[in-house]
Amino acid sequence: MRTHLPGVRGLRRSTLLRPTRPDQPYVSVNEFDTEDDFRAWVASDSFKEAHRRDPGIARHVTGNAVETFHSSEDLLLTGS
Repeated sequence: MRTHLPGVRGLRRSTLLRPTRPDQPYVSVNEFDTEDDFRAWVASDSFKEAHRRDPGIARHVTGNAVETFHSSEDLLLTGS
């Protein structure tokens, strides 16, 4: 992530969630300014290079597994 994501247009935040069990997938959560920015990233050479080791991952991102949301609420808690 640190190699391929800096400088991606419209990318606000990227979080990779590691599974707790072997039968679970990794989950990648990416926040973009616009859906067009996201689609441009998926079509970019940077995206292809980042997923070169496992091209099957790109199928999940570009296929029906992509879900988009609008932010409804964001709560940041700090220590007391």
